[in-house]
Amino acid sequence: GLRGRDALRLAHAFVTSRILYSVPYLRTTKQQEIRIDTIVRKATKRALGLPVATSNAKLSALGVINSYQELREAHLVNQYTRLSQTASGRRLLDRLHIQHECTPEETCRIPELWRHKLWVPQLQHNMDTNTHEGRREASARALEHQHGSKQGVYYVDMAGQSPNGFYTAAVVHQDQCVNRLSFRARNSAQAEEVAIALAASDLNSKVIVTDSRRACQHYLAGEISPLAYSILKRAVRESDPSPKRIVWTPAHQGVRGNEAADAAARALTYRAPHPGSSGSEIVQPLLRFREILDDYCERHRLFPVPAKGLSKADERTLRRLQTNTLLCPAIVKHFDPKIDGRCPHCGEVSDTFHMVWACQKNPSLPPNPSPSREAWEAALLNCSGL
Repeated sequence: GLRGRDALRLAHAFVTSRILYSVPYLRTTKQQEIRIDTIVRKATKRALGLPVATSNAKLSALGVINSYQELREAHLVNQYTRLSQTASGRRLLDRLHIQHECTPEETCRIPELWRHKLWVPQLQHNMDTNTHEGRREASARALEHQHGSKQGVYYVDMAGQSPNGFYTAAVVHQDQCVNRLSFRARNSAQAEEVAIALAASDLNSKVIVTDSRRACQHYLAGEISPLAYSILKRAVRESDPSPKRIVWTPAHQGVRGNEAADAAARALTYRAPHPGSSGSEIVQPLLRFREILDDYCERHRLFPVPAKGLSKADERTLRRLQTNTLLCPAIVKHFDPKIDGRCPHCGEVSDTFHMVWACQKNPSLPPNPSPSREAWEAALLNCSGL
């Protein structure tokens, strides 16, 4: 059967996505928003195998659900961000009098001499780190077999952002770091573009391997950051560029060159900061749909996520313990007159707390001389694999 994570994805596909298709653009009343929240909560409870009567506060504490207001905010901000990336989109936002805090990234067209020399193969789809682990491993094995540490194959990676706003980029060839740079950039994609430009400027490079899909997409579109542009521009002063391929690889999948580039870039981050740096951390606003929702979920979360490797049944049991919806004799007695609701070991009222934590005569439970509800709540808050 479906695990909780996959069931939540289905609930989003069949319920949440249909709500977000049109409702965020409508003027809704408070009552309508309450009804939408109710629909989303019911779908989430069903996906996790929880009773419909589960406490809404407990459900929110699991960190798996967002309110309609949060969904609406994330959807609209993501749309505004997408529109603000193009001139026509910015004109549309201006006509609608929509002010968006996202300032468009400054980009430059790839230099003329480079446009037909840099080739980006089609990027693979369905390579999510959580749901397509097997595909990522297979892709990494194929890339390692095809390129490995061959002559002309350069691996690039970046690290950062440091507290003072600097990123670091490293270029590795045959397990040796051949180029590196510390610089400022707006985001990790721009930093990876700079790393690719460093590798492309090397006369001996033929294949450039990166783990940034966004950087590959930007090179494919022909729009890169000003620093990457200047590096490529300087490189053609000496000689005309040779054809090069930019290849994407899944990150952290055991590709030796990629791991070496990652280690080399991270090693640079421990250097002393530049004397002219301000020392103040640059906080980037959350502008993407998933980033905003994940941030809200983490704010709501009180209970840890189920430990990786738990079976579906164990995962569901843990969720029921966290939300206090596990069936116990004290509850079953309301449905079955044969059950008196008392513990078969000691005769006390057998609620969830007593059944799994406080009973002193249950041989299946570890000895607990002074059980308390506070200790039970603390155990739930600090354990992901009870």
